[in-house]
Amino acid sequence: MALRQFASRCSKPLWSYLQAVKSDRILPVAKSSSQLIEAAPKNGWNLLAKDELVTSSGVSLLNKEASPLQNNNYIDLFTNNLHRKFYMPTNTINKIKMYQDIDSIPKSINENFNTVKIIDPPPSKRIIKKEAVRMILIRRRKMRKHKLKKLRKRMKFVFQKIKEKRQLRKEQEFRRELLSQVETAEKFDAKSYVDQVLHTIRYHPKPETEDEVRERLRLLKRKNKYQTTVVRPRFDY
Repeated sequence: MALRQFASRCSKPLWSYLQAVKSDRILPVAKSSSQLIEAAPKNGWNLLAKDELVTSSGVSLLNKEASPLQNNNYIDLFTNNLHRKFYMPTNTINKIKMYQDIDSIPKSINENFNTVKIIDPPPSKRIIKKEAVRMILIRRRKMRKHKLKKLRKRMKFVFQKIKEKRQLRKEQEFRRELLSQVETAEKFDAKSYVDQVLHTIRYHPKPETEDEVRERLRLLKRKNKYQTTVVRPRFDY
């Protein structure tokens, strides 16, 4: 509010006097801007001292310097005396330092990629060893058992139906086998069976095995053991 009152009383804004006065010090400001122009020297004020304060409404009091901590006339922005004393902005204030963006830096297209060195990681001296192998196997076995138990519990009725179908299939096969045996027993004729066996014994002698042939030859040798007749060999065949 005080700043607005001060701006309304001045005919020109204070920012228009920045080119004429280049200073880092506090400038005295009167009720009208004409007094400020008359009070300003032609060569400008020496504003290099940072710990000095100039408090005056005319040219005669500009050389009076005092510390801002000891001076009672130091400007307080939150009081009603803002139209009497004011901090004069200078070119040293509001210096904006521009930083260059990373993306805006021009990069060379012909970059030498051979300078890039690929560094391999150092070999680990520590040998990573698998520990508690037995416990891992036991845990896997327990988890497998637990999963099978859950599966049986969830698929109880499904497995029961499959088991019933399997048993029914076995019973049907057994019944078919029994019925086939009953049919063959009903068709059996004892008299024709005996006649067939006797016919094979009489007219279809049983072929000799190797043991039977060997025994028959042994008996013939024993029978003709003392026979003295000599049989001359034949050489024409």
